[in-house]
Amino acid sequence: MTKTLQDAAFYVDGPGATVVWSKPDNDLYVVSCGEMRIRLGDDVIRNTDQLEKAGIKTDKQLMAIGVDDWLYNPWFELWSESDTRYGSEPYFDLDDAIHAALQNEREN
Repeated sequence: MTKTLQDAAFYVDGPGATVVWSKPDNDLYVVSCGEMRIRLGDDVIRNTDQLEKAGIKTDKQLMAIGVDDWLYNPWFELWSESDTRYGSEPYFDLDDAIHAALQNEREN
């Protein structure tokens, strides 16, 4: 679907949620949420800028980080413009989250 980075780790600006994808005529939009904390040597990575400074700029490079070095990981969710109580399952791939939002648009 997209050629952009798929992991939510590349969309973390700080605490809280960050809108990653939206479409004007679709009620649902994709947000990156959750805290990120990755140990890389003596450094602790908490946002996307720090990942890039550490030389991690692709999903493949991110996947090479050992699982024991991940303390917290972010994810994607779908949020609704019209229903603030709406909550989706977590998505760990951007294309999956966008597909789910578009699927909802087709069904409604």
